[in-house]
Amino acid sequence: MTGLRLRSWSEVRLAPADGVAGNGGGELRSIPTILQEQIGAVADLERLVAGKSRESLVQPDNDGGWGVVDIVSHLLDWQLITEERIGQLLHEDHPHLEAQDDSLWAVEHNYRENDPLEVLESLRQHRESMIAELEALPEEAWQRTGTDDRDREITLQVLLDRACDHDDKHVRQARDVLA
Repeated sequence: MTGLRLRSWSEVRLAPADGVAGNGGGELRSIPTILQEQIGAVADLERLVAGKSRESLVQPDNDGGWGVVDIVSHLLDWQLITEERIGQLLHEDHPHLEAQDDSLWAVEHNYRENDPLEVLESLRQHRESMIAELEALPEEAWQRTGTDDRDREITLQVLLDRACDHDDKHVRQARDVLA
């Protein structure tokens, strides 16, 4: 997309656009909004963890649920899958995007052993690279289609709209854990 320039990381704030429902309510986010929110989610996480001790970031939630280290590790795992799916949509004719069962990733990938700040930095680097690739796409590339795990048509725009919903859920979760 020519001419689209995102604000710097420090200026971006994750805040879903008014009236945008994402994949749950019908109206898709615009492409510029998707790009802003993809950057904004990581920027919000960076602000949330700034000045926090490693101990507080690896500590489980009060209810025994995920701590920040689990959340950022989970988001990095999904980032890598999203990048793979973007590649499929852009380079294959009508690919099937395989379902992922993330229910055991925290245990299988030893999330609690990760350094939360290193994981967050890796997530930021992957997002920046992905955004640079997406910014360069012609608008029609955002409408390339594949099928999801339920054999429904999915476009690149829908894929990333869903990714924004996923990010938003976990940024709110991290905010709650650190409150």
